[in-house]
Amino acid sequence: MEVEGSYLVARTLKEEGVEHLFFLMGGPNYEIINNAEDFGIKVTDFRHEQAASMAAHGYARVTGKPGVTTAASGPGTLNLLTGQYTAWADCAPMITLGGAGPISDFGRDGFQEVDQVGVFEPISKAVMRPTDPARYPEHISTAFRLSTSGRPGPVYVDCNEDVLYGKVKKQRFHPLPVCLGGPVRQAIPI
Repeated sequence: MEVEGSYLVARTLKEEGVEHLFFLMGGPNYEIINNAEDFGIKVTDFRHEQAASMAAHGYARVTGKPGVTTAASGPGTLNLLTGQYTAWADCAPMITLGGAGPISDFGRDGFQEVDQVGVFEPISKAVMRPTDPARYPEHISTAFRLSTSGRPGPVYVDCNEDVLYGKVKKQRFHPLPVCLGGPVRQAIPI
């Protein structure tokens, strides 16, 4: 059986304990949102991307858990910048999943092509651009670890259309092992 990269993104969000996803519907992230809803994540659609990113930031501030937001490629993702910057300034954990055109179209003035990774880098703890759909669980889990460790802050993950819709044999992907805080804290005094 094969699954798409977007399925792996949504499944990993669920495994990371995500309860809410804030977004403005648009491509190529439709299937992340649809799959997230299928996994029982509450999805909240906004009328503007900035409002979605500010909601994710507010959620992080109130709960201490990473707020997660996503938007369409190009201008849609750029509209997430205000919430991303505010999370950066406030040390709030946040995961921003930016929709992006196909990697194969980069440098060809593709539809809504913008160097989103370059734009988000100065206001992110890390930026990622997975190129293999099978590695989404690894990248998304790493984003959560980075967002919540040390000085909390936002992490940007570029979600390119061709990678999101790339097919993966179900047994080919493996999520990163999660280190539970309790056993680590118990081992510290030793």
